[in-house]
Amino acid sequence: MIASASAAAGKPDQPFDVCIVGSGPAGITVARSLPKSLSIALVEAGGFDYEADSQKSYEGDTVGLPPDYLSTTRSRLFGGSSFCWGGVCRPLDAYDLERKDWLPASIAWPFGREELLPYYDRASKQLGLQSFFADGRDRRALTRDGAHSEGLVLVPFQHSDPTLRFGTEYRDELVRAENITLFLHANAMAFDSAPGGDVQALAVVDKARQRSRIAARYFVLATGGIENARILLNSTGAHPAGLGNRHDQLGRYFMSHTPIWGAGQIVFADTPARDMEARLRATKGRICLSLDDDIKRRERLLNLGLALQYGRRQRLYRGERQVAKLREQLLKLGIGLNLGAGDGGKNDFVERAVAGFAKSTGQGEAALFSFFALPEATPDPNNRVTLSTRTDDYGMRRVSVRFRTSEQEAHNLERSLGLIANRLGGQALGRIRIEFNAHDPAARIADQHHMGTTRMHDDPRRGVVDRDCIVHGTRNLFVAGSSVFPSAGFANPTFTIIALAHRIADHLARSARSQGGARHG
Repeated sequence: MIASASAAAGKPDQPFDVCIVGSGPAGITVARSLPKSLSIALVEAGGFDYEADSQKSYEGDTVGLPPDYLSTTRSRLFGGSSFCWGGVCRPLDAYDLERKDWLPASIAWPFGREELLPYYDRASKQLGLQSFFADGRDRRALTRDGAHSEGLVLVPFQHSDPTLRFGTEYRDELVRAENITLFLHANAMAFDSAPGGDVQALAVVDKARQRSRIAARYFVLATGGIENARILLNSTGAHPAGLGNRHDQLGRYFMSHTPIWGAGQIVFADTPARDMEARLRATKGRICLSLDDDIKRRERLLNLGLALQYGRRQRLYRGERQVAKLREQLLKLGIGLNLGAGDGGKNDFVERAVAGFAKSTGQGEAALFSFFALPEATPDPNNRVTLSTRTDDYGMRRVSVRFRTSEQEAHNLERSLGLIANRLGGQALGRIRIEFNAHDPAARIADQHHMGTTRMHDDPRRGVVDRDCIVHGTRNLFVAGSSVFPSAGFANPTFTIIALAHRIADHLARSARSQGGARHG
Protein backbone atom coordinates (compact mmCIF):
# COMPACT_ATOMS: atom_id res chain seq x y z
CA MET A 1 0.00 0.00 0.00
CA ILE A 2 1.04 3.64 -0.52
CA ALA A 3 0.76 6.13 2.36
CA SER A 4 1.95 9.58 3.35
CA ALA A 5 4.69 9.98 5.94
CA SER A 6 2.35 12.07 8.08
CA ALA A 7 0.10 9.01 8.48
CA ALA A 8 2.97 7.06 10.05
CA ALA A 9 3.80 10.01 12.29
CA GLY A 10 0.33 9.74 13.78
CA LYS A 11 1.09 6.25 15.15
CA PRO A 12 4.31 6.61 17.19
CA ASP A 13 3.17 3.83 19.54
CA GLN A 14 2.85 1.38 16.61
CA PRO A 15 6.32 1.25 15.06
CA PHE A 16 7.06 -0.78 11.96
CA ASP A 17 9.19 -3.85 12.39
CA VAL A 18 11.58 -2.61 9.68
CA CYS A 19 12.05 0.77 7.98
CA ILE A 20 14.01 0.55 4.72
CA VAL A 21 15.31 3.87 3.41
CA GLY A 22 15.81 3.76 -0.35
CA SER A 23 14.12 1.71 -3.08
CA GLY A 24 17.01 0.84 -5.36
CA PRO A 25 18.40 -2.69 -5.90
CA ALA A 26 19.55 -2.96 -2.27
CA GLY A 27 16.41 -1.63 -0.60
CA ILE A 28 13.94 -3.54 -2.76
CA THR A 29 15.95 -6.77 -2.42
CA VAL A 30 15.88 -6.50 1.38
CA ALA A 31 12.13 -5.70 1.36
CA ARG A 32 11.29 -8.70 -0.86
CA SER A 33 13.59 -11.09 1.05
CA LEU A 34 12.23 -10.41 4.55
CA PRO A 35 9.46 -12.63 5.98
CA LYS A 36 5.96 -11.43 5.20
CA SER A 37 5.20 -11.58 8.91
CA LEU A 38 7.24 -8.39 9.38
CA SER A 39 5.69 -4.96 8.81
CA ILE A 40 7.91 -2.89 6.54
CA ALA A 41 8.07 0.81 5.74
CA LEU A 42 9.76 1.38 2.37
CA VAL A 43 10.81 5.02 2.11
CA GLU A 44 11.60 6.66 -1.25
CA ALA A 45 12.57 10.31 -1.80
CA GLY A 46 11.24 10.39 -5.36
CA GLY A 47 8.08 9.22 -7.08
CA PHE A 48 7.38 6.48 -9.60
CA ASP A 49 8.74 8.65 -12.42
CA TYR A 50 11.72 10.95 -12.90
CA GLU A 51 11.11 14.46 -11.52
CA ALA A 52 13.60 17.24 -12.14
CA ASP A 53 12.76 19.04 -8.89
CA SER A 54 13.45 15.91 -6.86
CA GLN A 55 16.67 15.13 -8.76
CA LYS A 56 17.99 18.59 -7.89
CA SER A 57 18.49 17.46 -4.30
CA TYR A 58 21.42 15.38 -5.56
CA GLU A 59 23.33 18.46 -6.69
CA GLY A 60 26.39 19.35 -4.65
CA ASP A 61 30.03 20.42 -4.72
CA THR A 62 32.83 18.41 -6.32
CA VAL A 63 36.62 18.42 -6.37
CA GLY A 64 38.28 16.37 -9.12
CA LEU A 65 34.91 15.44 -10.64
CA PRO A 66 32.69 17.13 -13.27
CA PRO A 67 30.38 19.80 -11.79
CA ASP A 68 27.24 17.80 -12.66
CA TYR A 69 28.65 14.45 -11.51
CA LEU A 70 26.45 14.15 -8.42
CA SER A 71 23.18 14.77 -10.22
CA THR A 72 23.90 12.74 -13.37
CA THR A 73 25.28 9.48 -11.91
CA ARG A 74 22.30 8.70 -9.64
CA SER A 75 18.53 8.30 -10.04
CA ARG A 76 16.14 9.71 -7.42
CA LEU A 77 12.93 7.73 -8.03
CA PHE A 78 11.32 4.43 -7.12
CA GLY A 79 13.75 1.78 -8.35
CA GLY A 80 16.73 4.04 -7.66
CA SER A 81 19.92 3.66 -9.61
CA SER A 82 18.76 0.46 -11.31
CA PHE A 83 17.58 3.00 -13.89
CA CYS A 84 21.20 3.93 -14.68
CA TRP A 85 22.55 0.39 -14.37
CA GLY A 86 23.82 -1.36 -17.47
CA GLY A 87 22.92 -4.84 -16.19
CA VAL A 88 26.55 -6.04 -16.14
CA CYS A 89 27.17 -8.65 -13.43
CA ARG A 90 30.19 -10.33 -11.88
CA PRO A 91 31.14 -11.35 -8.33
CA LEU A 92 34.20 -9.86 -6.72
CA ASP A 93 37.33 -12.00 -6.91
CA ALA A 94 38.68 -13.65 -3.74
CA TYR A 95 41.76 -11.47 -4.24
CA ASP A 96 39.61 -8.34 -4.04
CA LEU A 97 38.56 -9.15 -0.48
CA GLU A 98 42.13 -9.51 0.80
CA ARG A 99 44.15 -6.83 2.54
CA LYS A 100 46.97 -5.40 0.43
CA ASP A 101 49.67 -4.62 3.00
CA TRP A 102 51.51 -2.43 0.48
CA LEU A 103 48.45 -0.19 0.04
CA PRO A 104 48.23 2.17 3.05
CA ALA A 105 44.43 2.42 3.38
CA SER A 106 43.69 -1.18 2.44
CA ILE A 107 41.74 -3.41 4.83
CA ALA A 108 40.42 -6.91 4.32
CA TRP A 109 36.73 -7.65 4.17
CA PRO A 110 35.66 -9.13 7.53
CA PHE A 111 34.91 -12.44 5.78
CA GLY A 112 36.15 -14.35 2.76
CA ARG A 113 34.36 -14.80 -0.55
CA GLU A 114 33.02 -18.19 0.50
CA GLU A 115 30.64 -16.32 2.84
CA LEU A 116 29.11 -14.59 -0.19
CA LEU A 117 28.79 -17.60 -2.51
CA PRO A 118 25.23 -18.62 -1.55
CA TYR A 119 24.11 -15.00 -1.76
CA TYR A 120 25.75 -14.58 -5.17
CA ASP A 121 23.77 -17.61 -6.32
CA ARG A 122 20.59 -16.02 -4.98
CA ALA A 123 21.40 -12.84 -6.87
CA SER A 124 22.02 -14.88 -10.04
CA LYS A 125 18.61 -16.51 -9.73
CA GLN A 126 16.93 -13.16 -9.14
CA LEU A 127 18.55 -11.68 -12.25
CA GLY A 128 18.04 -14.71 -14.50
CA LEU A 129 21.75 -15.57 -14.70
CA GLN A 130 23.67 -18.82 -14.61
CA SER A 131 25.60 -19.53 -11.43
CA PHE A 132 29.13 -18.14 -11.68
CA PHE A 133 30.50 -21.03 -9.61
CA ALA A 134 29.18 -24.12 -11.41
CA ASP A 135 31.68 -26.08 -13.54
CA GLY A 136 34.47 -23.57 -13.00
CA ARG A 137 32.65 -20.80 -14.85
CA ASP A 138 34.12 -18.13 -12.58
CA ARG A 139 37.43 -17.99 -14.46
CA ARG A 140 39.46 -20.10 -16.85
CA ALA A 141 43.01 -20.02 -18.13
CA LEU A 142 43.63 -18.72 -21.62
CA THR A 143 44.55 -21.75 -23.76
CA ARG A 144 46.65 -22.42 -26.84
CA ASP A 145 46.66 -25.79 -28.61
CA GLY A 146 44.82 -27.30 -25.64
CA ALA A 147 47.46 -26.17 -23.11
CA HIS A 148 46.81 -23.60 -20.40
CA SER A 149 48.75 -20.38 -20.59
CA GLU A 150 50.91 -19.27 -17.71
CA GLY A 151 49.60 -16.35 -15.67
CA LEU A 152 46.64 -15.26 -17.82
CA VAL A 153 42.97 -15.94 -17.09
CA LEU A 154 39.69 -15.20 -18.81
CA VAL A 155 37.11 -13.69 -16.47
CA PRO A 156 33.44 -13.85 -17.55
CA PHE A 157 30.77 -11.24 -16.88
CA GLN A 158 27.07 -11.90 -17.44
CA HIS A 159 24.34 -9.49 -18.42
CA SER A 160 20.89 -9.16 -16.91
CA ASP A 161 19.00 -9.23 -20.20
CA PRO A 162 16.84 -7.28 -20.31
CA THR A 163 18.41 -5.16 -17.58
CA LEU A 164 16.28 -5.49 -14.47
CA ARG A 165 14.71 -2.13 -13.61
CA PHE A 166 13.69 -2.75 -10.02
CA GLY A 167 11.12 0.04 -9.91
CA THR A 168 9.32 -1.29 -12.97
CA GLU A 169 9.65 -5.03 -12.26
CA TYR A 170 8.57 -4.97 -8.62
CA ARG A 171 6.25 -1.96 -8.43
CA ASP A 172 2.94 -3.83 -8.50
CA GLU A 173 4.17 -6.56 -6.17
CA LEU A 174 5.36 -4.10 -3.53
CA VAL A 175 2.31 -1.83 -3.77
CA ARG A 176 0.00 -4.83 -3.30
CA ALA A 177 2.02 -6.44 -0.48
CA GLU A 178 -0.04 -6.38 2.72
CA ASN A 179 3.00 -6.10 4.97
CA ILE A 180 4.70 -3.25 3.06
CA THR A 181 3.81 0.45 3.27
CA LEU A 182 5.43 2.52 0.56
CA PHE A 183 6.18 6.18 1.30
CA LEU A 184 6.90 8.23 -1.85
CA HIS A 185 8.36 11.76 -1.87
CA ALA A 186 9.57 11.14 1.68
CA ASN A 187 13.00 12.75 1.83
CA ALA A 188 15.10 11.11 4.55
CA MET A 189 16.84 13.77 6.62
CA ALA A 190 18.35 12.07 9.67
CA PHE A 191 18.00 9.26 12.18
CA ASP A 192 16.83 10.00 15.69
CA SER A 193 18.79 7.86 18.09
CA ALA A 194 19.12 7.46 21.83
CA PRO A 195 22.42 8.28 23.54
CA GLY A 196 22.82 4.53 24.10
CA GLY A 197 22.91 3.96 20.35
CA ASP A 198 19.63 2.44 19.18
CA VAL A 199 17.85 4.31 16.41
CA GLN A 200 14.26 5.17 17.24
CA ALA A 201 12.92 6.92 14.15
CA LEU A 202 13.68 8.36 10.75
CA ALA A 203 13.00 12.07 10.20
CA VAL A 204 11.55 12.80 6.75
CA VAL A 205 10.28 15.82 4.84
CA ASP A 206 7.57 15.38 2.23
CA LYS A 207 6.89 17.25 -1.02
CA ALA A 208 4.84 19.88 0.85
CA ARG A 209 7.84 20.46 3.18
CA GLN A 210 6.03 18.89 6.13
CA ARG A 211 8.23 17.06 8.64
CA SER A 212 7.36 13.63 10.03
CA ARG A 213 8.96 10.73 11.90
CA ILE A 214 8.74 7.06 10.95
CA ALA A 215 9.36 4.79 13.93
CA ALA A 216 10.61 1.22 13.64
CA ARG A 217 12.40 -1.54 15.51
CA TYR A 218 15.05 -1.97 12.80
CA PHE A 219 16.30 0.32 10.06
CA VAL A 220 18.10 -0.37 6.77
CA LEU A 221 19.81 2.55 5.05
CA ALA A 222 20.02 1.81 1.32
CA THR A 223 20.27 5.13 -0.52
CA GLY A 224 23.57 4.66 -2.38
CA GLY A 225 27.28 5.16 -1.84
CA ILE A 226 27.03 8.93 -1.48
CA GLU A 227 23.61 9.44 0.10
CA ASN A 228 24.20 6.81 2.80
CA ALA A 229 27.09 8.90 4.11
CA ARG A 230 25.10 12.13 3.71
CA ILE A 231 22.20 10.95 5.88
CA LEU A 232 24.48 9.53 8.59
CA LEU A 233 26.60 12.71 8.65
CA ASN A 234 23.40 14.73 9.02
CA SER A 235 22.22 12.55 11.96
CA THR A 236 23.79 14.74 14.65
CA GLY A 237 21.06 14.76 17.33
CA ALA A 238 22.89 12.42 19.71
CA HIS A 239 26.16 12.24 17.73
CA PRO A 240 27.65 15.69 16.88
CA ALA A 241 30.03 14.28 14.21
CA GLY A 242 27.34 12.10 12.67
CA LEU A 243 25.95 8.67 13.47
CA GLY A 244 28.68 6.01 13.25
CA ASN A 245 31.42 8.64 12.99
CA ARG A 246 33.05 8.46 16.40
CA HIS A 247 36.45 7.80 14.79
CA ASP A 248 36.15 10.07 11.74
CA GLN A 249 35.71 7.21 9.28
CA LEU A 250 32.30 8.16 7.88
CA GLY A 251 32.42 9.48 4.31
CA ARG A 252 36.09 8.61 3.78
CA TYR A 253 37.55 6.12 1.26
CA PHE A 254 35.16 7.14 -1.51
CA MET A 255 35.90 4.97 -4.54
CA SER A 256 34.69 4.96 -8.11
CA HIS A 257 35.85 2.87 -11.04
CA THR A 258 37.66 4.75 -13.79
CA PRO A 259 37.23 2.73 -17.00
CA ILE A 260 39.48 3.62 -19.93
CA TRP A 261 37.48 3.37 -23.14
CA GLY A 262 39.25 2.55 -26.38
CA ALA A 263 42.31 1.51 -24.39
CA GLY A 264 43.92 -0.60 -27.11
CA GLN A 265 43.90 -3.68 -29.30
CA ILE A 266 44.98 -7.30 -28.97
CA VAL A 267 45.62 -9.62 -31.89
CA PHE A 268 45.27 -13.21 -30.70
CA ALA A 269 46.88 -16.13 -32.52
CA ASP A 270 44.54 -18.60 -34.15
CA THR A 271 43.88 -21.19 -31.41
CA PRO A 272 43.51 -18.76 -28.47
CA ALA A 273 41.37 -16.62 -30.77
CA ARG A 274 39.05 -19.55 -31.43
CA ASP A 275 38.88 -20.25 -27.71
CA MET A 276 38.01 -16.59 -27.08
CA GLU A 277 35.36 -16.51 -29.80
CA ALA A 278 33.71 -19.64 -28.37
CA ARG A 279 33.69 -18.14 -24.88
CA LEU A 280 32.13 -14.91 -26.14
CA ARG A 281 29.41 -16.82 -27.99
CA ALA A 282 28.63 -18.86 -24.86
CA THR A 283 28.59 -15.87 -22.50
CA LYS A 284 25.65 -13.51 -22.21
CA GLY A 285 27.91 -10.64 -21.20
CA ARG A 286 31.59 -9.94 -21.68
CA ILE A 287 34.99 -11.58 -21.24
CA CYS A 288 37.91 -9.88 -19.52
CA LEU A 289 41.57 -10.82 -19.77
CA SER A 290 43.39 -10.60 -16.45
CA LEU A 291 46.48 -11.79 -14.58
CA ASP A 292 46.05 -14.69 -12.20
CA ASP A 293 45.93 -14.01 -8.48
CA ASP A 294 49.35 -15.51 -7.68
CA ILE A 295 51.05 -13.03 -9.99
CA LYS A 296 49.09 -10.12 -8.53
CA ARG A 297 50.06 -11.13 -5.00
CA ARG A 298 53.71 -11.64 -5.89
CA GLU A 299 54.02 -8.43 -7.88
CA ARG A 300 51.84 -6.37 -5.47
CA LEU A 301 49.36 -5.40 -8.14
CA LEU A 302 45.86 -4.04 -8.09
CA ASN A 303 43.25 -5.97 -10.00
CA LEU A 304 42.75 -5.16 -13.68
CA GLY A 305 40.48 -6.50 -16.38
CA LEU A 306 40.77 -5.89 -20.10
CA ALA A 307 37.23 -6.17 -21.47
CA LEU A 308 37.48 -7.72 -24.91
CA GLN A 309 35.37 -6.62 -27.86
CA TYR A 310 35.56 -8.80 -30.95
CA GLY A 311 36.67 -7.04 -34.10
CA ARG A 312 37.57 -9.21 -37.08
CA ARG A 313 39.57 -12.19 -38.29
CA GLN A 314 42.66 -11.67 -40.43
CA ARG A 315 44.29 -14.30 -42.62
CA LEU A 316 47.83 -13.93 -43.96
CA TYR A 317 48.20 -15.47 -47.38
CA ARG A 318 51.47 -16.51 -49.00
CA GLY A 319 51.98 -13.24 -50.86
CA GLU A 320 51.14 -11.21 -47.82
CA ARG A 321 53.67 -13.21 -45.81
CA GLN A 322 56.39 -12.21 -48.23
CA VAL A 323 55.32 -8.56 -47.95
CA ALA A 324 55.32 -8.86 -44.16
CA LYS A 325 58.81 -10.39 -44.15
CA LEU A 326 60.08 -7.60 -46.41
CA ARG A 327 58.49 -4.99 -44.15
CA GLU A 328 60.12 -6.64 -41.13
CA GLN A 329 63.58 -6.46 -42.73
CA LEU A 330 63.03 -2.84 -43.75
CA LEU A 331 61.97 -1.92 -40.23
CA LYS A 332 65.16 -3.48 -38.88
CA LEU A 333 67.06 -1.14 -41.21
CA GLY A 334 65.03 1.78 -39.94
CA ILE A 335 63.00 2.17 -43.12
CA GLY A 336 59.30 2.57 -42.23
CA LEU A 337 57.71 1.62 -45.56
CA ASN A 338 53.95 0.98 -45.56
CA LEU A 339 53.93 -1.92 -47.98
CA GLY A 340 50.40 -3.24 -48.20
CA ALA A 341 49.52 -1.95 -44.73
CA GLY A 342 45.92 -2.20 -43.60
CA ASP A 343 43.62 0.77 -43.10
CA GLY A 344 44.85 2.53 -46.21
CA GLY A 345 48.51 2.35 -45.22
CA LYS A 346 47.99 3.94 -41.80
CA ASN A 347 48.18 0.96 -39.45
CA ASP A 348 50.10 -2.28 -39.92
CA PHE A 349 49.85 -3.51 -36.34
CA VAL A 350 47.44 -6.33 -37.22
CA GLU A 351 49.38 -7.55 -40.28
CA ARG A 352 52.68 -7.56 -38.44
CA ALA A 353 51.16 -9.47 -35.54
CA VAL A 354 49.69 -12.10 -37.86
CA ALA A 355 53.02 -12.35 -39.68
CA GLY A 356 54.70 -12.99 -36.34
CA PHE A 357 52.28 -15.81 -35.56
CA ALA A 358 52.81 -17.32 -39.02
CA LYS A 359 56.55 -17.34 -38.43
CA SER A 360 56.52 -18.68 -34.84
CA THR A 361 53.54 -21.05 -34.91
CA GLY A 362 52.85 -21.82 -38.53
CA GLN A 363 49.39 -20.31 -38.12
CA GLY A 364 48.59 -17.67 -40.69
CA GLU A 365 45.34 -16.57 -39.13
CA ALA A 366 44.45 -14.48 -36.11
CA ALA A 367 41.65 -12.36 -34.65
CA LEU A 368 41.64 -8.72 -33.65
CA PHE A 369 39.97 -7.64 -30.41
CA SER A 370 39.72 -4.11 -29.15
CA PHE A 371 39.47 -3.65 -25.39
CA PHE A 372 38.66 -1.16 -22.71
CA ALA A 373 40.54 -1.27 -19.42
CA LEU A 374 38.89 -1.72 -16.03
CA PRO A 375 41.39 -0.81 -13.30
CA GLU A 376 40.61 -1.53 -9.66
CA ALA A 377 39.37 1.39 -7.57
CA THR A 378 41.47 1.96 -4.44
CA PRO A 379 40.60 3.41 -1.01
CA ASP A 380 42.10 6.78 -0.08
CA PRO A 381 40.99 8.54 3.14
CA ASN A 382 41.32 11.91 1.40
CA ASN A 383 38.76 10.92 -1.24
CA ARG A 384 35.64 11.56 0.75
CA VAL A 385 32.06 12.71 1.11
CA THR A 386 31.42 15.62 3.47
CA LEU A 387 28.52 18.01 4.02
CA SER A 388 28.45 21.36 2.23
CA THR A 389 27.31 24.59 3.85
CA ARG A 390 24.60 24.83 1.17
CA THR A 391 21.20 23.19 1.63
CA ASP A 392 18.69 21.68 -0.79
CA ASP A 393 15.02 22.69 -1.12
CA TYR A 394 14.09 20.48 1.85
CA GLY A 395 16.63 22.13 4.18
CA MET A 396 19.14 19.28 4.15
CA ARG A 397 22.82 20.06 3.70
CA ARG A 398 24.16 19.14 0.28
CA VAL A 399 27.22 16.96 -0.17
CA SER A 400 30.72 17.82 -1.22
CA VAL A 401 32.73 15.03 -2.84
CA ARG A 402 36.48 14.96 -3.42
CA PHE A 403 37.97 12.34 -5.74
CA ARG A 404 41.37 12.10 -7.38
CA THR A 405 43.30 9.19 -8.85
CA SER A 406 46.88 8.66 -7.73
CA GLU A 407 50.27 8.15 -9.35
CA GLN A 408 50.54 4.86 -7.44
CA GLU A 409 47.46 3.65 -9.34
CA ALA A 410 48.96 4.82 -12.65
CA HIS A 411 52.28 3.00 -12.03
CA ASN A 412 50.39 -0.10 -10.94
CA LEU A 413 48.24 -0.04 -14.08
CA GLU A 414 51.34 0.38 -16.27
CA ARG A 415 53.08 -2.60 -14.63
CA SER A 416 50.01 -4.81 -15.02
CA LEU A 417 49.72 -4.01 -18.70
CA GLY A 418 53.41 -4.75 -19.17
CA LEU A 419 53.09 -8.17 -17.54
CA ILE A 420 50.04 -9.01 -19.68
CA ALA A 421 51.94 -7.96 -22.82
CA ASN A 422 54.97 -10.06 -21.86
CA ARG A 423 52.87 -13.16 -21.22
CA LEU A 424 50.90 -12.78 -24.43
CA GLY A 425 54.00 -12.32 -26.54
CA GLY A 426 56.26 -14.74 -24.69
CA GLN A 427 53.83 -17.61 -25.14
CA ALA A 428 52.94 -16.70 -28.75
CA LEU A 429 49.35 -16.08 -27.65
CA GLY A 430 48.95 -12.58 -28.97
CA ARG A 431 50.26 -9.06 -29.39
CA ILE A 432 48.91 -6.03 -27.57
CA ARG A 433 48.93 -2.34 -28.42
CA ILE A 434 48.16 0.24 -25.71
CA GLU A 435 46.53 3.44 -26.90
CA PHE A 436 46.44 5.57 -23.74
CA ASN A 437 48.80 7.10 -21.20
CA ALA A 438 48.24 5.63 -17.73
CA HIS A 439 49.67 8.79 -16.16
CA ASP A 440 47.23 11.13 -17.89
CA PRO A 441 44.41 11.96 -15.41
CA ALA A 442 42.13 12.77 -18.34
CA ALA A 443 42.28 9.11 -19.41
CA ARG A 444 40.67 7.96 -16.15
CA ILE A 445 37.26 9.48 -15.50
CA ALA A 446 35.10 8.34 -12.57
CA ASP A 447 31.95 6.42 -13.48
CA GLN A 448 28.72 6.00 -11.48
CA HIS A 449 30.01 3.32 -9.09
CA HIS A 450 30.02 5.01 -5.67
CA MET A 451 31.69 2.85 -3.01
CA GLY A 452 33.51 2.77 0.30
CA THR A 453 32.05 5.65 2.34
CA THR A 454 30.67 3.46 5.19
CA ARG A 455 33.14 0.63 4.86
CA MET A 456 33.00 -2.65 6.80
CA HIS A 457 35.42 -3.43 9.58
CA ASP A 458 34.89 -5.04 12.98
CA ASP A 459 37.02 -2.31 14.59
CA PRO A 460 35.10 1.02 14.69
CA ARG A 461 38.43 2.84 14.37
CA ARG A 462 38.81 1.37 10.87
CA GLY A 463 35.25 1.31 9.55
CA VAL A 464 31.67 2.49 9.95
CA VAL A 465 29.76 -0.83 9.95
CA ASP A 466 30.66 -4.26 11.29
CA ARG A 467 30.70 -7.59 9.43
CA ASP A 468 26.89 -7.73 9.58
CA CYS A 469 26.64 -4.22 8.11
CA ILE A 470 25.35 -2.80 11.41
CA VAL A 471 26.53 0.76 12.15
CA HIS A 472 29.05 0.78 15.01
CA GLY A 473 27.50 2.12 18.19
CA THR A 474 23.99 0.95 17.23
CA ARG A 475 22.21 -2.39 17.41
CA ASN A 476 19.40 -1.84 14.94
CA LEU A 477 20.71 0.21 11.99
CA PHE A 478 21.98 -1.70 8.93
CA VAL A 479 23.61 -0.15 5.88
CA ALA A 480 23.06 -1.80 2.49
CA GLY A 481 24.83 -1.01 -0.76
CA SER A 482 28.33 -0.45 -2.08
CA SER A 483 29.13 2.17 0.55
CA VAL A 484 30.08 -0.76 2.82
CA PHE A 485 32.70 -2.13 0.37
CA PRO A 486 36.22 -1.97 1.91
CA SER A 487 37.64 -2.57 -1.59
CA ALA A 488 36.19 -2.62 -5.06
CA GLY A 489 38.08 -4.84 -7.53
CA PHE A 490 37.14 -4.12 -11.13
CA ALA A 491 33.69 -5.77 -11.24
CA ASN A 492 30.56 -3.65 -11.47
CA PRO A 493 29.19 -3.36 -7.91
CA THR A 494 25.43 -3.98 -8.38
CA PHE A 495 25.70 -7.78 -8.36
CA THR A 496 27.55 -7.71 -5.03
CA ILE A 497 25.12 -5.08 -3.70
CA ILE A 498 22.24 -7.49 -4.34
CA ALA A 499 24.12 -10.41 -2.77
CA LEU A 500 24.88 -8.39 0.37
CA ALA A 501 21.24 -7.25 0.54
CA HIS A 502 20.14 -10.90 0.68
CA ARG A 503 22.68 -11.48 3.46
CA ILE A 504 21.42 -8.47 5.44
CA ALA A 505 17.82 -9.68 5.06
CA ASP A 506 18.77 -13.09 6.48
CA HIS A 507 20.50 -11.53 9.49
CA LEU A 508 17.69 -9.07 10.08
CA ALA A 509 15.05 -11.81 9.89
CA ARG A 510 16.92 -13.85 12.51
CA SER A 511 17.20 -10.82 14.79
CA ALA A 512 13.52 -9.97 14.42
CA ARG A 513 12.48 -13.57 15.15
CA SER A 514 14.60 -13.67 18.31
CA GLN A 515 12.85 -10.56 19.64
CA GLY A 516 9.37 -11.27 18.32
CA GLY A 517 7.45 -9.24 15.72
CA ALA A 518 4.86 -6.53 16.20
CA ARG A 519 2.70 -5.73 13.19
CA HIS A 520 2.13 -2.06 12.45
CA GLY A 521 -1.53 -1.13 12.75
